[in-house]
Amino acid sequence: MLKRKRTNAELKHVAGVFFRTGVIAGVWFGITGLALNALSDRVSLQCERTEESIPECKLSIKHLLTESIVKTDNSEFQQVTSRAVANTYFLGLVSWEMTIATSQNQIHFYNYGMGESNPW
Repeated sequence: MLKRKRTNAELKHVAGVFFRTGVIAGVWFGITGLALNALSDRVSLQCERTEESIPECKLSIKHLLTESIVKTDNSEFQQVTSRAVANTYFLGLVSWEMTIATSQNQIHFYNYGMGESNPW
């Protein structure tokens, strides 16, 4: 069996094809990720304690260009729980789940990210 040696021009061509393919794939996934991030809704819960140690919470949902505030009484919030759920297929990927129990129902929020960073 004979091995054929590649010329420098052939090696440059193959390297150029791999480089262009990598750049195009990176740009494609980068633009797609930015678009999905911009179009997704962001839920924010900010709580502060007053001088009487009563929590005052503000629940807001940020859309692409607008922000809407969910009107809630402070007595409605009963419990806030947050947990991380590991993924068995992708070990580094974690699902962050938050549940806010109110006097009327439960509100669930989900976020996906890497296991090293907690966005909450």
